[in-house]
Amino acid sequence: MVENRLFPLIKPLDDITTLGYSSQLILMLIFISLSIIWIFFENRWIGFIVLGTLIVVLLQDQLRWQPWVYLYFLMLLPYLLLNHREENHRSILGSLKFIISGVYIWSGIQKLNSNFVYSTFVKLLAHFDLKDGLENWINIGYILPLIEIFIGLALLTSKFRIIGIFCAISMHVIILVYLSPFVLNHNSVVYPWNVAMIIFVL
Repeated sequence: MVENRLFPLIKPLDDITTLGYSSQLILMLIFISLSIIWIFFENRWIGFIVLGTLIVVLLQDQLRWQPWVYLYFLMLLPYLLLNHREENHRSILGSLKFIISGVYIWSGIQKLNSNFVYSTFVKLLAHFDLKDGLENWINIGYILPLIEIFIGLALLTSKFRIIGIFCAISMHVIILVYLSPFVLNHNSVVYPWNVAMIIFVL
C-alpha cells in the first residue's frame, strides 16, 4: 500500500475496481481500529466488518496474501462463527488449537523435498562454513521438516503437548537468533510472526 511503489498493484481478479491510495489507507485504519474495539466489545457484527474490510484490502493486491495474513484470518473465524458464551470457549480454543497445529504440520510437509534441503538448508550451512562433511549435514535437512510435523502433532495431544510447546518455542528462538543482526541480519519482516507464534503456542 506504499504510494510510491515502483511496481503496480497485482490484483488477484481483473474485474476488481482499484481503490486509490487514500481509500485503501482509510480501510486499513478502519480495520485496525475495529479490530481493537472487537477485543473489548464482543460483537459479532463488528467481526463481520473487520474481516470484510480485510478481504477488500486483500483483493487490492495479491502481495498482501502473506502466510501470517492467512493464519490471523483463520484464527479470527471461530470468534465470528461462535458467540462468546461460556459454553463456546472450549470450542473456540479447540479450533485455535487445530489451526496452530496445522501450521506446523503443513510447514513440515511442504519442506519434505530436495529443493528445501539442497537450496534453503544448504544456504544455512554455507553461512556457518560447514563444508566439511556436507553430505552428513544435508541429511539433517530432512530431519527438520519431521521435527515440525512432530511439533504440530504433539500440540494436538495431552501426553506430548509440553514437549511440543518446548520444541516449538526453541525452534522460533533459534530462527529469531539466526535471522537477527547478530548472525545473518536478514528477513526482519518475519520477526513479529515468530514472536507471535511463541505467544500463540503458549
